Amino acid sequence: MRIWLYSHLVNSPGNQLISDEAASRGHELRLVRPHSLNIVPGQIIEDLPDVVYARVGGAAPDSAIDELQILEGQGAFCLNSAVPIRRARHKGITYSVLAGAGVAIPKTVLLSHRQELSSALSALSGPPWILKLPLSTKGQGVCLVESLRSLRSVLDVVGEREGPVVLQEFVAHSKGADVRVLVLGGKAVLAARRQAQSGDEFRSNVYLGGKAHQVELTEAIKDISEQATRALGLEIAGVDLLESENGYLVVEVNSSPGLTASPLLPGLVVDFLEMRAG
Repeated sequence: MRIWLYSHLVNSPGNQLISDEAASRGHELRLVRPHSLNIVPGQIIEDLPDVVYARVGGAAPDSAIDELQILEGQGAFCLNSAVPIRRARHKGITYSVLAGAGVAIPKTVLLSHRQELSSALSALSGPPWILKLPLSTKGQGVCLVESLRSLRSVLDVVGEREGPVVLQEFVAHSKGADVRVLVLGGKAVLAARRQAQSGDEFRSNVYLGGKAHQVELTEAIKDISEQATRALGLEIAGVDLLESENGYLVVEVNSSPGLTASPLLPGLVVDFLEMRAG
């Protein structure tokens, strides 16, 4: 099988794991950087691969997603495709789609610095709150806001450069832990519990030093994770869940999930690429 690994990521452990797994099975894998292809409108790209595995998350430029969509128009089979990636990478769009589909999420509002905060915040308890920039990724662009004064200061700094920011209730019940679920083709296949590295850190991302271990895929975890990926139209996704007093809540759906939380992840992804491209 011929695979293009379409990714803006440099020195990515996940990319290396996929490359190693594909090579161990005799597949031909080519790393393709955004904007490295010569695309002529109306002219078919010759020698397309069997599958383009797109690993472009929130840190990728919009133009990388545009190019992926052009590749699809040229006949490339892409996992994930461009439109679902757009839905998943912009937090405001993600939460709006999930809420519209009836997926449980933390109480959420979208804020700009010009809004009257008192009316916007009436939908949330707190402080504290969790603030997320629209294209935050790997825990970066996410912060704990502990007062209204701090919130005003953050909004003044952010301004309108990033678009409306996401403000959510702080789910204290989760105690700095979440569950990352890998969903492939609409089916949850593996879950790992991630724990923040210290009592002062609420973000459990492995990228920020969080620790992960595999946990049981319960029916509750399966149901909400699969529901979230169906709503967004993703075939490959990492769904992050917080456990609240009333059950699991979806806090993020990543179209380019990290692959270091379990040694099983690279093999599961390549299994799926083989199945879908076969």
